[in-house]
Parts: sequence; C-alpha cells; structure tokens
Amino acid sequence: MAKIHLAARQKNMAENLEQSMTVEYLGETLIYVLSGKVLPERANVNLPKSIAMKILPGRTIPEGSMVFVTVICSQISMVVHSRGEIADLQALAHECEGMCRMIVDCLGFLLTCGYDIEITQVSGTGGLHVVYGVQPADLRPIPFSDDSFQDSFERLVTVPRAYQLAYRRALADYREAIRSFEDTAFFCYRAVEDLRQVFVENERSKEAQTWERLWEAMPVVEDARAYVKDVIRPLATGNRHGEGTLISRQQRLEMLEKTSKIIAAFVDWAWMQKAATSS
Repeated sequence: MAKIHLAARQKNMAENLEQSMTVEYLGETLIYVLSGKVLPERANVNLPKSIAMKILPGRTIPEGSMVFVTVICSQISMVVHSRGEIADLQALAHECEGMCRMIVDCLGFLLTCGYDIEITQVSGTGGLHVVYGVQPADLRPIPFSDDSFQDSFERLVTVPRAYQLAYRRALADYREAIRSFEDTAFFCYRAVEDLRQVFVENERSKEAQTWERLWEAMPVVEDARAYVKDVIRPLATGNRHGEGTLISRQQRLEMLEKTSKIIAAFVDWAWMQKAATSS
C-alpha cells in the first residue's frame, strides 16, 4: 500500500508541475536544471506538491524568471526558466539552494524534523553540466603541505580542553558560514563571538571589554579586527534582525578568509596558554 500511495503522489506531483509550468509564464527562456538531495536521504522526503516561484529583482536569476521545485524520495529537482543567460553558475546554485532550503524547512517545521539539503549539479542547453564542489575557495588559514597536513590536523583536534566549548561552537558556526551563502555574515560574526566568550571574566564583564581582551590576546592583523567591526558586524546585525541583505561572492570570500584567520589565531593562543601554565 505504501508503494501505491507513493506512486500516486509522484503522479500528482508530476501533473502539478506540468500545470504550474504553464502559469504566469510566456516567452522564450533558457532552461537550467539543478539537482540535489535532502539529507539525511534515509528520511525519504517528499513534498506534497511542486512549488513554482517567480523571481524578483536584485538576484542573479533574471527578474521575471520562474523556478519550479520538486522533491521526490529526497531527490531535489529545480527547473529554472530564465529570461536570460546566467553566467555565474555558483551564484545560481546559492540562490536556488536558499529557495529550496526555505521550502524544505517549511516541511521540517510541520513535521518537527531537522532536514538539510545540498545542491550538487546543474545542467542546461548546449551540453552544460557542472558538478558543484564543497569548497568555496582555496582558503588556507593554517598553511600546510602534504607532509605537514597530519600535524596541522592534530593540532586543531587537540585544542586544550579549557577552550574546547567555545572553539567547537566557533567551528560549527564557521561550517554554517561556508554552507549558507545568504547567512555568511551572520555565522562568521557568531563564530568570532563564540571565541569572545572565553574572555568573559564574570557576569559583570562589559561587552566592549571582552572584545578588547580578545583582540589583545590574539596576534591577528589590524585589518581583520576592523573588518569584523565595520563590515561583518553590521551585515550580521541586519541578518539577525530579519533584514535580507544581499552580498557578493567576493564579499563572502573575504568574510570567510578573515574569520578563518581569527579562528586559527585563537588556536595558536590556546596552545600558548597551555604552554605557559605547564612551564
């Protein structure tokens, strides 16, 4: 019965998609098909219907284009009917991922399930086919070679116990900054705030004082400190209060680079603190 029910749902979704693709759309278009997965795949996620979205101004996808989203057996299909060529395929993936994440989050909220998603590839006319990687850029906050990779990794994994809670949270937020284009500033700033908590001496500590202790303790270059205050913080504050501030890919890479260097500097500081107390 379960298989019959699923087959009927898939048929209805296909019919819904076919019908929706005739709504509010006229004229010649370029078609991009993005594929991905809902994680964990074993959850076997199915949207109850296909979703059609019309693109507003201010995005990589041209205004007035349509995006159709289906999820069957945790497999994501996003068909973009674009009113023009899209040169930046990485930005296309980020925008589509944001749309799809909101849709799947609605289902997760309804079912009280913590789903995640990933967009893995895009294909289009003229033989276009790109498989997306997991690395936004070749950023190396801690330089390493093939020979030194294991030592660098062990140094990160074995950060002194006294600092592991703040450090773990900073790494978790930095991971989300890598994964979420739209929320890069929010998670980068929160990663630095996680590290700041180490320098809170008591409940009466003023925020400005803890920031000063953080910057005094870590040998980061002055421009990283200023960048957090003048660039990342205002954008993160806007995100935290519900503003949908758009950033460029270059801005995103700069935020990731500055934040990664701060986390790396914290690791150096933590080891120096252990060495000082052990001597």
